[in-house]
Amino acid sequence: MTTGREYLRVSVDRSGRQKSNDEQQEDNRRCWSETDFGEPYRDVGSASRHSRTRRDGFDDLLDDLRTDRFGAEHLVLWESSRGSRKVGEWVELLELCEQRSVKIAVTTHGRIYDPSNSRDRKSLIEDAVDSEYESSKISTRVRRDAAALAAAGHPHGPVRFGYRRRYDPDTRRIAGEEPDPAEAPVIEELFARLEAGDSLRAIATDYERRGITTRTGKTMSPQFLRHFATNPAYAGLRLHVPGRRNGRVKPGEGSLTEGQWPAIVSMSRWHAVQKLLGDPTRRTNHGRNVRRGAGRHFLSMIAVCDPCGSVLIVGSENRTNRAPFYRCQQAGHVQVSKAGLDDVAERLIISYLRDRRNTHVDPGADTELAALRDQIAAIQVELDDLADQVGRGDLTAALAARAEPGIRKRLETAQQREIELSTPGVLRRLLGPGADIAARWADMPMSAKREAARLVLSPGYVGQLRVTPNPVPGRRGTPVEERVVLLRKETNELNSPNSIEE
Repeated sequence: MTTGREYLRVSVDRSGRQKSNDEQQEDNRRCWSETDFGEPYRDVGSASRHSRTRRDGFDDLLDDLRTDRFGAEHLVLWESSRGSRKVGEWVELLELCEQRSVKIAVTTHGRIYDPSNSRDRKSLIEDAVDSEYESSKISTRVRRDAAALAAAGHPHGPVRFGYRRRYDPDTRRIAGEEPDPAEAPVIEELFARLEAGDSLRAIATDYERRGITTRTGKTMSPQFLRHFATNPAYAGLRLHVPGRRNGRVKPGEGSLTEGQWPAIVSMSRWHAVQKLLGDPTRRTNHGRNVRRGAGRHFLSMIAVCDPCGSVLIVGSENRTNRAPFYRCQQAGHVQVSKAGLDDVAERLIISYLRDRRNTHVDPGADTELAALRDQIAAIQVELDDLADQVGRGDLTAALAARAEPGIRKRLETAQQREIELSTPGVLRRLLGPGADIAARWADMPMSAKREAARLVLSPGYVGQLRVTPNPVPGRRGTPVEERVVLLRKETNELNSPNSIEE
């Protein structure tokens, strides 16, 4: 009686048509009934060169052959492709078997191969070449099909939060996706609040308080909500990144096409949120570890030190009797009362917004703006699709060059009209009809107030809020208003806030 050890492998099988490891083992033992089998090596996963899955059983097999711990006369495989679909791996296995005088028994062939025999070796290597070629054909076909499904806007992967699947009652195949009545409002609220200026952390805290969780019952963290907020699927767009299997998508990576499912949020709102989340001025840590309390102070990282141009931060407080203050982050050029500067900034913002010559919210214009932003997004998708057609060879570069200028002209015209109609979303909750702006301001969360301050206290609006040093060192009685100057865009000059509405 001879001795043998099996290497059993099956790919992840969703069809139910592949031989399981146990079924392979039964076939092996029927075919080689005169063999005394030792402990088998087992793996579940592809052996293709396109696979990224580790095969621990195969690695153990190679290690045992290298260290002469294999302990049998034959390596038994159900079929030769079970060993590897990578020619390099297969050749390494053959060489190790030859060094240890181990023969290879292939059950589906009904014969035993000797790696030291040139004819047997040639047959086994030809099997590996054929397997790798077949694996490559399958991979190419899968990628081509995935690209075609993406171009047609078909959904891909597990059903995302906010949607549910519809199935054909006869075939039970997926018929489409539709907003889930329980989950879709959570997504709608997320985008609306982000556009209005709420922070991801504030929304996450509120969701936790209200018991809103993931499908598995976990708390929705700010990072989790950011993943939702940057997902184009909620605007009815299908993202396709050729060759990507998992991991985060980088901004601008891949191509977008119109999906075959209804959007939960408008494309205009989705694009507005992407612009907000991608704004580098929203960061409060600037490359360092986040400070405790970062983003909780009204003007921290927004107001500016006039002498050096560095941002102001809240000063560390060691003396219990001293009120909180802002200070220059860079070199301590200025210090100013936190309460006093906050008060000046709030009155500047409210005074500016009360003047309807500065901002105007027209419900009709708002409707037109939403439609216009949807149009801009559609034109952008049209441009992306033109580039994809050239890349696939469906359209010549010459024809694309003739079509592109007209599409870009329409895009520029629509974008210019958007600028004329736009009122930033963070200001809309302040400027709508009803309660006074000051009352609305008082009800806003700090994250929304900071977004409003970041916008209004900028050179294109009221002016960049800058603080000068105390004119008399050591004197604390200088009013904060006298130390505030505003840098405006049109003049690039510093101006005092001469009129602040009380």
